Amino acid sequence: MPTYKSIRGYMKTWSEVTFAQGLDRYFELNKPQNTEWLERTKQTLEEQGLMSRRMDGSCSTGLIKQEGRTRIPFSTVFHNGVESSFFTPATYSADIVRACMEQGMSHDASVRELGRALRALPSFIREMDLDQMVSTKIGEAGIEVRNLQDAEVDIKGKTDVYVRVTRADGEHQAYRLWSYMTTRRSISNLRSRLMGNRGDLPAGLHLLCPFDSYHARRSYEWYLYPDQTIDEVATIIIENQDPISYAALLKGLDDITYDVTLFRVRA
Repeated sequence: MPTYKSIRGYMKTWSEVTFAQGLDRYFELNKPQNTEWLERTKQTLEEQGLMSRRMDGSCSTGLIKQEGRTRIPFSTVFHNGVESSFFTPATYSADIVRACMEQGMSHDASVRELGRALRALPSFIREMDLDQMVSTKIGEAGIEVRNLQDAEVDIKGKTDVYVRVTRADGEHQAYRLWSYMTTRRSISNLRSRLMGNRGDLPAGLHLLCPFDSYHARRSYEWYLYPDQTIDEVATIIIENQDPISYAALLKGLDDITYDVTLFRVRA
């Protein structure tokens, strides 16, 4: 099971297996009575040209997709899958197709929805890895740390990664980590969120964690945060550094979103 503490260790195994092989293994373990689900998944993956492709990070490229609002909560499907006994990009794909079937979506719509779901997969994996690597460094510094990364935190809490620490004096602190790419579109969306255009931000400590693919750590074509960013984020938490105010963040929003930044939202 690729838990939040072992995702890197599974990437090599995934890269050596095709989607077809991964799918066969998933259904062999689950033995579902709904054979239509298996056939629909195979057809959807085949139309996306994925059955013979290996399950490395490149599986999110060159896919049929459609812009607009999604009907399937990709984050929920991902987190539920990770918490199960067996997870791969193929099992994630199968679970997306099942969700499409439960929504009564047509085959063509399912193909496009899967394309979008797989485009989102690298971000989910990158956030999981960020969580694990930062938490490991905090723990090595002798600080008790608890990870909480699930669909409810992601959707309802407007948080990609939630890290809660207990310091030597017994003080509890929670940090909400924002993971985002430094592309023009992503930065524009981030600024809109930070300004509250999509709802008020939760009170507490927030850490902006920009991701630049040019400087990324590459692991079997999965693009992960580099050590420098992980160290910087972990150091801010370990040293209990002072945050800037939310007002100061908004005042310097044009420049600050490209740097790792700690800020506080007052209740």
